[in-house]
Amino acid sequence: MRKLMQMRETIGNLLQMTLLVLIGMLAVIAVSFGRKPAPQTGSQPVSMFKVPYGEEPTQLRMRFPGILLLNEEEEEPLPGGGPTTFCVSWDGQLFYIADPLRCYKNLESPLEEEKEVSPNEEELVPWVQVYNRQGQWVRTIKLRYGFPSRMRVDEQGYLYVDDAKRGVAVYRPDGSYDQQRTEAIVEAVKRAEVEYHLAPDGPGKTEFFEVDRDGRVYFLAHQIAAEVEGVQQLKKRLLVIHPDGSHNLLDYCIYRQCGIDRYRGEVIIGDYDVPAEGQMDLEFVVYNSPEESPDNEDERDTITLFKKRAYKCVRPNGEVARKFDWYLDISDRVPDVWDGFVSTLNLQNQIVIATDEAGYLYRVYTARRRHWISLDDPSDSNRGMQLMDGFWIIEFSPDGRFIRSRASNLRLRGSYGHQENLVGRITNLWDVDKRGNVYWMEFHPRYVEIKMAPR
Repeated sequence: MRKLMQMRETIGNLLQMTLLVLIGMLAVIAVSFGRKPAPQTGSQPVSMFKVPYGEEPTQLRMRFPGILLLNEEEEEPLPGGGPTTFCVSWDGQLFYIADPLRCYKNLESPLEEEKEVSPNEEELVPWVQVYNRQGQWVRTIKLRYGFPSRMRVDEQGYLYVDDAKRGVAVYRPDGSYDQQRTEAIVEAVKRAEVEYHLAPDGPGKTEFFEVDRDGRVYFLAHQIAAEVEGVQQLKKRLLVIHPDGSHNLLDYCIYRQCGIDRYRGEVIIGDYDVPAEGQMDLEFVVYNSPEESPDNEDERDTITLFKKRAYKCVRPNGEVARKFDWYLDISDRVPDVWDGFVSTLNLQNQIVIATDEAGYLYRVYTARRRHWISLDDPSDSNRGMQLMDGFWIIEFSPDGRFIRSRASNLRLRGSYGHQENLVGRITNLWDVDKRGNVYWMEFHPRYVEIKMAPR
């Protein structure tokens, strides 16, 4: 009997201890649910390779712009230029970097060159340099004409290069010019300009944007809605050119950033039938240098942002494939970085939304305080270029929820000192491959560096 009582007492103690452990675990879980999640910074960036500036066929030509002071009252501008834009093959194996200065004698400003280079002056045409993941030179693509403002490559390796003035040209995977494909796209764009009353030139000129898995080519266009006393009222549109030469027009608005899901052939665009939620008026400042003071401000603007916006994925025929809410407020994860890539502080048509093959979303965010950073020419104190910092690349789930930050405080905007800033109105210094690896290009005094945030 005594042993039985001791056994019961032991079992009771064990049950009591077990109960206390369970209560403690539940308490920890309850506290965890009430606690804000820790900031997620994503994978650490790695350096892929560096390409030096120089005149060799495997290098990139660079000339920093500047100003030469002649005396106390006179100064002479020193023209410059260099690598402008880049993209990555869908499998992440090849890297394309525009090298436009090959075609300009004495390194004059690209905007001063108007005429097309004749075939017998092949050595003067602009280049696109192609490198592999180890930074080894693969080939040089010699462009037919122009100043490359945007490049995209399709799944088969065809390269689409948009000239800031003449339109898109297509090059085969081996680097040769595809005249048939280029002319088919150019003619389709001309027909669309007439049919839809699109602005054929000027600030509203149709500009290449993206190419998808099925061979559809997307352009940003401006439709002339009215003309009063010689002044055109333009509405932004997205022009889609199909492989058979047909075309159609979709609404597009800069107030909710737009992107192309090139894997599914869908336009990711704001759903204006659903009101945004959580309005916030936030002030953004750009300084002329790293020094932050009122006397050093370049621009200051108050932008109305929202914590959540409705989006939809639209097929090229206008059919809505799906809708989702994009939760844009990530301030509890990445402090003081916002979806502020709008208004006068940015180039409005830069690529700001991309996807990978699995459908994850990548979006450019900006810090509320950004700075113009001087990159000086190490061999000439009168020369240098300007880069703007404060850009982030944030990864979201396909249904618009924050996952992690992929890259921080990038310098995705720059100026060589001439009118078009770093390139044309649509630029790209970052890209994502189909696996979700994020890449970007960084400028240094003596070389360009390609970095990656691995999946």
